[in-house]
Amino acid sequence: MAFQKSDVEAIGEGSTFQAITKSQIFNFKVLLPPLPEQRKIAEILETIDNAIEKTDAIIEKYKRIKQGLMQDLLTKGVVSEGEGESERWRLRDENIDKFKDSPLGRIPEEWEVVRLEEVVEINPETLNLKNKDMTINYIDIESIEDYKVKNYKTFKVSEAPSRAQRIVKEKDVLVSTVRPNLKSFAIITKDKNNFICSTGFAVLRSKNNLSSEYLFYYTQFDYYFLNQVLPIIVGSNYPAINSYELKTFFIPLPPIPEQQRIASILSQIDEVIEKEQAYKEKLERIKKGLMEDLLTGKVRVNHLIEEEEK
Repeated sequence: MAFQKSDVEAIGEGSTFQAITKSQIFNFKVLLPPLPEQRKIAEILETIDNAIEKTDAIIEKYKRIKQGLMQDLLTKGVVSEGEGESERWRLRDENIDKFKDSPLGRIPEEWEVVRLEEVVEINPETLNLKNKDMTINYIDIESIEDYKVKNYKTFKVSEAPSRAQRIVKEKDVLVSTVRPNLKSFAIITKDKNNFICSTGFAVLRSKNNLSSEYLFYYTQFDYYFLNQVLPIIVGSNYPAINSYELKTFFIPLPPIPEQQRIASILSQIDEVIEKEQAYKEKLERIKKGLMEDLLTGKVRVNHLIEEEEK
C-alpha cells in the first residue's frame, strides 16, 4: 500500500518542529503503475487543480471588487433617482452632489457623523451563571468562517469556559477585540436560543436608526473602523482593546433607506464570493476522492488510454 500522511507523521521526530530524514523518505514504498497510466492520472488531477486555481482567481477578483465598492459606498453612498419601477440608484459624485467636511473626512451633505454609542448597544446582555444546568451554544474565533457562524461548541453553563459570558441574538454584529483579528467577524443571521460568545468579541446591537447590515460592513471597513482601533490597542503579548471603548468611535450615518441599499449591494457581492467558495470546496472534495481512487489503483484509467489510442 502507498504511504499516507499518517505514515509520515508516525515517523516524524522532534518536539517543536517534527521532521523526517532523507534516508527515511528513500525507504518509502510507492505504487508504480505503467508510465502511460501515471501520465493519465496526473492529467486528470491537473485538470482539477486548474479548475481550483481559476476559482481562486475569481474569488480574489470579487474580493477586490468588494473592497473598491466599500471604499465608494461607505464614503460617498448612493442617491436615488426616479420613483417606483423607474427608480435608479447611482454613486454620488462630488462634481454633481453636495459634500461636507466631517471628523471622518468628506461625506455627503445628507449624512451625519455620530458616536457609536448613540446608535449601538455594546455587550447588552450577559449570561446568568447561576443557571448551571442550562445548555449554551458557545461562539469563539474558531466558530466563524467567511463572516458566518459555522461551528460552535455546546456546553452546560457549569462546564463552559469562564470567558463565555456575552449573549448573542439575531442581527447582532460580533467584532473581535483581540489582535490580529481586530475587525468584524460575523453578523448573526438566525435567531438561535442560548447563543453565547467569548469575551474576545464585542457584541454590537443596533438601535432603531441603524441597519445591522450597514453596521456589519462599517466594521469591516479599515478606513473608518480599524484606523480608530489602532490608537487604543494595549498589551504586548496579546494586543487588544477594551470593547466598551468602541462607544467613542465615529460612524457615518446615512438615512436608513440608503443604509439598507448600501448593505444590499455589498451583500450581493458576498453572495457571489460565498457561491464561488462553495464551488471551490466541492472541487477540493472531488480531488480528494479522485486521489484516493486513482493513486491506490481502486479505479483504473486504462480504458481512457485505450480510447485515446484508438
